Amino acid sequence: MEALPGTPLLAPIMRSGCLVAPTPTLATIREHVRTELAKLPERLRSLDDGDPYPVEITPALRDLAAEIDAHTYCRARELGRTRPGVGTPSRD
Repeated sequence: MEALPGTPLLAPIMRSGCLVAPTPTLATIREHVRTELAKLPERLRSLDDGDPYPVEITPALRDLAAEIDAHTYCRARELGRTRPGVGTPSRD
């Protein structure tokens, strides 16, 4: 796994249909959002147009996306689909 500075934005709650962490209350979620939003610079908190925020895709994320695309393509072919997410080909 890629080691980058910062705090993960997501945490697992379920795995294989099983709860792996307690579900937070609505009050806890609201407080977390308030706290995290307060950490952002004002220019990023606005819903109006602001300064662009640079976002980069790391090589590890590109590799993962390519791996998932290849897996999805192979699985679609196994199921007789012409493309992932598209129904079965017509058999006219």
